[in-house]
Amino acid sequence: MRLDLLTPEFAVLGLALIVFLGDLFTKDGKSKRFLGWICAIGFAGILGYLLKHGSDAGAPTAFGGMFIADGLGYVFKVMIVAAAMLAALASIDYLDDRNVLWQGEYYFLLVMVTVAMMCLVSAGDLLTLYVALELN
Repeated sequence: MRLDLLTPEFAVLGLALIVFLGDLFTKDGKSKRFLGWICAIGFAGILGYLLKHGSDAGAPTAFGGMFIADGLGYVFKVMIVAAAMLAALASIDYLDDRNVLWQGEYYFLLVMVTVAMMCLVSAGDLLTLYVALELN
């Protein structure tokens, strides 16, 4: 089983855990703009990892063909992570200027939807596709 194919997804899940714990241990009512920076820096690191390691030759699979790491999925993963990074960067000032109290939830949902989209583009069968859609 090739779990190394899921390294970007596991990295985004780790980022989600960091954002969740950062929101949990921050006092309510305070600005949580640091979570936006954590998201943006985390997405930038994951994007750098994706660009450095590239896609494997062919279409390696994991979980008996339920997860396919082909070139097209790689291109979409790069676009998804880049878009999530830009969304996190654009949201930092926007949410802080409007004194939004649910900044932590917003960033956590952004990261979790990013994981779901990354799983969606690598789905190898309808079951994986359905589970990835349910994550959204």
